[in-house]
Amino acid sequence: MENYIVRSEFGKALAKLRIDLGLTQRAVARKLEETGLGYGRAATISAIERGVRNPRPEFIRALQLALSLNDEQVKTLSSARKEDQDHIFLGSVPRLP
Repeated sequence: MENYIVRSEFGKALAKLRIDLGLTQRAVARKLEETGLGYGRAATISAIERGVRNPRPEFIRALQLALSLNDEQVKTLSSARKEDQDHIFLGSVPRLP
């Protein structure tokens, strides 16, 4: 795995899913580009995984199409995104380990 600290639950979930699928960030970006929905840059995937960039709800749909995700995988990503949004909304920031 890349050497960086993941600062968001969504980022952790996305990185784990990507690695479990045996894909690089570049491969995910390429698959996203093929959907025509955008997000086709490895730097975007990296920024989202690191928590530097917050994904829009449409990003999960694009991932679902690009990676042929099942309902459970989509639910995991959606739950992680909601958890991150709750932290932002409540003004709390999860501590880094």
